Amino acid sequence: MNSALVIVNYQKEFMPDGKMAVPGSDEIAYNIREMVKRFKDIIMVIHKDGGSIQASSISLPQKVIYSQPIDTCTENLFENKEFVENIKDFDTLYVCGVPVDGAVSTFCLNAVNNGRNVKIAYNACRGIEKNIGNIALAYKELKKNKVQPVDARIIFEKDDEP
Repeated sequence: MNSALVIVNYQKEFMPDGKMAVPGSDEIAYNIREMVKRFKDIIMVIHKDGGSIQASSISLPQKVIYSQPIDTCTENLFENKEFVENIKDFDTLYVCGVPVDGAVSTFCLNAVNNGRNVKIAYNACRGIEKNIGNIALAYKELKKNKVQPVDARIIFEKDDEP
């Protein structure tokens, strides 16, 4: 089984002081940083208006295999032939990032609908929750669609690569 870590929107503009701030986004840096150390392959999904990647807070190594800009949180990257070609060898995707009630959920659902096994590191994600309950609804929808919640700490405490 080939797996990759997918980091969604972990960029300057999504940090607490950014224009598109996601509350608590700085709190997940440790879990993302530790997961990065465990994966051979990393896929970055970045918002085109999100600013620079927060590499300083997660120390991205030279192993990012693909970086895909998106225009909106509803964009389906699996309709992009180049993206699909670049990730064709990965049947399992571990997903983290922001916002879980936006681009993270969209990515996960599209991945499942395109035959991928998807695991969301719930303690390496944060949401915006414009309306009370949005984050809970997002997780409920993910679970209903067979996205498996995992604890990031279990991923980075393993002796072998996920």
